[in-house]
Amino acid sequence: FARTKSRVDRLGQTLEQAGQRVAVIHGDRTLPQRLRALDGFKRGRVRILVATDVAARGIDVANIAHVVNYDLPSSPEDYIHRIGRTARMKMTGRATSFVTAEDHDQLKAIETLLGHAVPLAEGSPGPGERSTSRGGADRSRGDRQRWGRPGEDRRPQQSGSAGPEGA
Repeated sequence: FARTKSRVDRLGQTLEQAGQRVAVIHGDRTLPQRLRALDGFKRGRVRILVATDVAARGIDVANIAHVVNYDLPSSPEDYIHRIGRTARMKMTGRATSFVTAEDHDQLKAIETLLGHAVPLAEGSPGPGERSTSRGGADRSRGDRQRWGRPGEDRRPQQSGSAGPEGA
């Protein structure tokens, strides 16, 4: 998930150029375009679906293994809806969020709603620390340095499930 339509488009293009099967969904896409993207994702023709919050509510896709929040959502409730994509029909999944120092207040609001801290990825700089990585990924969001916090859904997992990944 990304917060803006333009970021969704850029992420989709970047992933496609990297050889990924990707589709994008946001408010500037027509209904037929959104339905085609969603159908391709559900059928496995598209491996990664990049979306704004327009896709976070009311869309039911089984077997989503991983949700990535490239941008934190504007509200903690939207975070719950986003990561809830991985927990359909007693399935489990993983949610990973990229968080910048500017996102600190949003992260705290999410943690308050969850009732616990979101675990920090091993080796990630903490709040207020600067990343020492020189990789291109750190430059992809401008001058903002990132520190990541993955969250894991710990609900029971059904065995033998394979399906679409991404969001």
